Amino acid sequence: MNLKNIVKNSDIKIVSFDIFDTLLMRNMCPELLRFKKVAILWYNFIKPKNVTIKDFIYFRIKAWRLSYRTRPLIKSSREGNMEHIVDIFLKILDLKEEKDLKEKLIDIELNYELSVLKPNKKLVSI
Repeated sequence: MNLKNIVKNSDIKIVSFDIFDTLLMRNMCPELLRFKKVAILWYNFIKPKNVTIKDFIYFRIKAWRLSYRTRPLIKSSREGNMEHIVDIFLKILDLKEEKDLKEKLIDIELNYELSVLKPNKKLVSI
């Protein structure tokens, strides 16, 4: 029996599942390559004078890793978040934590993520 029939023919009122990688599918690009692509977009936006693109990519990945390592434990797991990652990234590069810059970097990343999402047609049809 498929999910549609189970939900349709039962007392189930609510079906819950993850949005990302379930209802909305990312392309097959590995996570680290996505970080690299976003770091290049950030680099092109900021145009730093004394940092190479290679270093910029390294610092973006380092900020992601540090965020996951330093966030509080929740149910024995740590979860980084975009604001924390950008805060760490800006500190690593010794850039001013201007609100507009932080928000712009988050917007760049979110727009990139949106550009690689596709609906999971099998679930959307339910």
